[in-house]
Amino acid sequence: LEYGWAVVEVIWKKEDLWKVASIERRDPLRFRFNKEDKLVYADSGKEVEPYKFIWITYNGNAENPYGESVLKPVYYVWKLKLLALNHWEVLTEKYAIPPIAAITDENAQDDTLNLIADALAELQSSSSAVLRGIKDLKTIDVGDKSDPFQKLIDYCNREISKAIVGQTLTSEAGDHGSYALAKVHKDVFLYIVKSDAKWLEHKLNITLIRWILELNSVSGDAKIRFTFKEDLELDKVIALIDRGFPVSKTALYERYGVPKPTSEEDAFVKPDLQGMVFRDKPKEEITFNFSNPVEDIFRGL
Repeated sequence: LEYGWAVVEVIWKKEDLWKVASIERRDPLRFRFNKEDKLVYADSGKEVEPYKFIWITYNGNAENPYGESVLKPVYYVWKLKLLALNHWEVLTEKYAIPPIAAITDENAQDDTLNLIADALAELQSSSSAVLRGIKDLKTIDVGDKSDPFQKLIDYCNREISKAIVGQTLTSEAGDHGSYALAKVHKDVFLYIVKSDAKWLEHKLNITLIRWILELNSVSGDAKIRFTFKEDLELDKVIALIDRGFPVSKTALYERYGVPKPTSEEDAFVKPDLQGMVFRDKPKEEITFNFSNPVEDIFRGL
C-alpha cells in the first residue's frame, strides 16, 4: 500500500451462477472519495458500479479515508540512503582510477605543461601516451573510503526492513546472529502476515463473499477464513514419535526432504517403533471453512 490505499476490480462471469473470473488491481489514482465517503471516479466524480470495486486502506479514518502509506515511516531513511549512494558514486568516479601527478622541471613553460596534461589524460583513459619533460610520475592513492558509505547503506536497509516487515533476517542475511534470533524474526514476520490475513478476511467477508450471496440470491450467511498450520521443528516431531504419537509420513517426507522408501525392505525403522501406526494425511497450508452448504458458488475462487 504505497499510496495508503489500494483498489481492486472484481471481474464476474455468469454460468449457472455468478462466479468470480478474476480480481485485477487498479491504479488508485483513478479514484477518489466524495463527501459521503463513497468511492467515485476521479475524472467524472461518478460513483463506481455496485459489486465491482473493493478498496483497502492502511490506518484510514473518517478524516482521512485514503489512509497512510506504508512507506511514510521510512521516507527520511530512504533519503539518507539516496544521499549516501550519490556521494559514493562521486567517490567512485573520482578515485576508482587513481589520479596521476607529473613532476616536471620548475622552469617548464605553460605550453609544455598543457602538453603534459593532455598526455596524462590519455594515460588515465587507458590509452598510450608519450611523456616528455617529466622527472617522475606519482599516483594519488586515497585508500578505500567506501566502507563508511557501505555501513550507512546497510543501516538504512535494516531500518527500512524493520519498518515494513518488522524484522531483517527474512529480507537479508545478517552478519551475525543465531538460530534463536532468526526464529524470533520469523515469528514477528508471521505475526504480521497473520494480522494482515485477518484484516483481509474481514474485508472479503463484508464485500466479495456478501456480493456472491446477493448476486446468486442465496439466503443465509457464509464466511471465508484463513487457517495457517505451521510445521513443527524436527526435534519436537521426534519427541512426539518417541511418545507413540501418530505422525503423517507423507508430511515428514515433504517437509524435511527425506527420500521416501521404495519398498518395505528399503525402509529403515527404529526397532521399538516397528508396531507404530502412521497415518498419511495431505499437508494443508490454508483451508476455507463455510458456515452453510454453498460451496459450489466459491469453487471458482
